[in-house]
Amino acid sequence: MVLTNNFDPRDKLLIIHADDVGMCHSENIATFLGFKEGIVSSCSIMMPCPWVLEAVEFFKNNPHYDYGVHSTLTSEWKVYRWGPLSLRSEESTLIDNQGYFHRDAFDAAKASKNDVDVELEAQVRRIFKFGLKPSHLDTHMGVVLLRPDFLEAYLRTALDNDLIPMLTRPIMEALEKAVENSEISRGIVERVLESGIPILDNLFDFTLGSDLHERIAWLEIF
Repeated sequence: MVLTNNFDPRDKLLIIHADDVGMCHSENIATFLGFKEGIVSSCSIMMPCPWVLEAVEFFKNNPHYDYGVHSTLTSEWKVYRWGPLSLRSEESTLIDNQGYFHRDAFDAAKASKNDVDVELEAQVRRIFKFGLKPSHLDTHMGVVLLRPDFLEAYLRTALDNDLIPMLTRPIMEALEKAVENSEISRGIVERVLESGIPILDNLFDFTLGSDLHERIAWLEIF
């Protein structure tokens, strides 16, 4: 991997990543402000969501910011919801009895692999149709991490579309075990390794501590 901005390969880098962009107006505005204030390093966009067009317009006007696709297979809120970009018929395993994505990640993980394959590709294809150039693919509520075949679909979608799949070292260790147990193909893992994509040491969605100094001290443990 070639690092820019004069970083040394031994440097420990911090990425402040904002997900759920496109979900609602307030999420968008907070993320846009975070970029402009230099707080947010990167973000990912939920392509099936109602406010995605606002995000598309922002990144078309600000192409220097880094953004990706937040692969979405759940719709967790009570009265504000969204559904698949692909199949929304009653036969789809992606939707609940209201016609939206399942609220719970474990319910979403009961979907068929084929439906997940098609939906992940549809979400990536949509961002390209809008003329955007995303850098990476990650996962909303971790649904693709709940089944080896979903994880394989996630990796294949990213690599086939020249996107970096967001992966951590613990996920890579789980991938190796899945290969040993014949739960995932060795070929897809080899593609990940050969691609030279960056692997995150850790991913934190919270910090511990009652003030900034305690939170910094907690992070320094890692």
